[in-house]
Parts: sequence; C-alpha cells; structure tokens
Amino acid sequence: RERLRVLRLGPGTDVDAVYADAVAVDGDAGDERFYGRALALIEVGRAPEAVRILRDLVRRQPNVVEFHTGLGRALLAAGEADASREA
Repeated sequence: RERLRVLRLGPGTDVDAVYADAVAVDGDAGDERFYGRALALIEVGRAPEAVRILRDLVRRQPNVVEFHTGLGRALLAAGEADASREA
C-alpha cells in the first residue's frame, strides 16, 4: 500500500514519512514493509539506502527470492552492476 502511495505521489515524496505514518497506524514494521520501503526508495532515486535495507533482509531471510531480486534491482540502480549479478 505505502509503495503505491509513494508512486502515486511522485518524485519528491518523503518515503520515510509515508512509511513512518503507516507503522504508527498499524504498528507493523515487518520485513514485508521494509521490502516495500526499499522498492519505493529505488523509485525515488535513493537506491543506496535500498541496498542497505535489502542486504539486511537477505541476510536475515536468505530463502526469500523476492529479497534477492530486489537487492539485484537496487544494486543496478545504485550503479553496482557487477554486485547485482551475485544478488
């Protein structure tokens, strides 16, 4: 939901505020929400931050394929093409 809100609001959207509001409302700051936040960060040009989040998610849950593909996407967006092949 939050990622779609960020996409709908467009460039310049404060991703951190959107996600903080959502956590304040329902108290859920689980891995799925971190994954969505990372994808939203990629969309607004903050790929290095997304890389940090996704690396942590992959470390904690190495069997979740979406986290690996998200990390590869973030690495590409951050200009780290060589590292993205290993994600």
